[in-house]
Amino acid sequence: MRACPPLPRALPTPLGPVKVRRTPDLKTSAGDACCGICHWDEGLIEISADLEDGQAWATLFHEYTHMLLFNAGLNVTLGPTVQESVCDVIGTGMAHLVVQRTLTRPAPR
Repeated sequence: MRACPPLPRALPTPLGPVKVRRTPDLKTSAGDACCGICHWDEGLIEISADLEDGQAWATLFHEYTHMLLFNAGLNVTLGPTVQESVCDVIGTGMAHLVVQRTLTRPAPR
């Protein structure tokens, strides 16, 4: 399998760019190890530097979805369980496109 491209350093959102940072030994504010954190107020997504490429992409898209839901005000209306499920589905699906290089191939004719 070909290697995944590196994660971008930033991603656009309707409310402006969001920085992306790989962080070794990433932990939540409670001190628990985690794969990613979305800092809405800082416009920052942190991804654990300990993840393999495919998982890092899935986590990036998961956290990016959290950011988009926050930007749209849906983080308030969706309960935490639904929000996590939505972020997991979108994160996994979008990462699959990156891993398979679907987004970088020319469209079929």
